[in-house]
Amino acid sequence: MVECGVDTADGVKVPDVAAMPKERAQGYNRRLYSFPEAPELCIEVASPGNTPEELAEKRKLYFAAGCRECWIGSEPGETAFYRATDQSIAVSELCPRFPSQVEL
Repeated sequence: MVECGVDTADGVKVPDVAAMPKERAQGYNRRLYSFPEAPELCIEVASPGNTPEELAEKRKLYFAAGCRECWIGSEPGETAFYRATDQSIAVSELCPRFPSQVEL
C-alpha cells in the first residue's frame, strides 16, 4: 500500500509504503480512516528535507503502533532495515531476499 495512514501517539503518520497480509487490508478505505494498528512493514523514503532524528522518531512511532519492521530508503539506493526493538539489522526478517542496495 502507498501512503496509508497509521494512528500513532503523535497523531496520524503516513509511511511512504506499507505492507500487510491481504486479509488485514481487505475492506480498508484510506479515504475514510487510518489504521489503528500499524502495518507489519512500514517504509520511508528519505528526502533531502528529512533529518535522521525525524526518521528515527517516525520509526519509534510506527513500532509503538505495532509495526514489526521498518525500512528507510535513501537517495543512493541504500536501504536500512530495523526490527521492532528499533535495532538496525543487516537483512530484512520479513523479506530476507530484498537487497540492501537497489541499483537502477
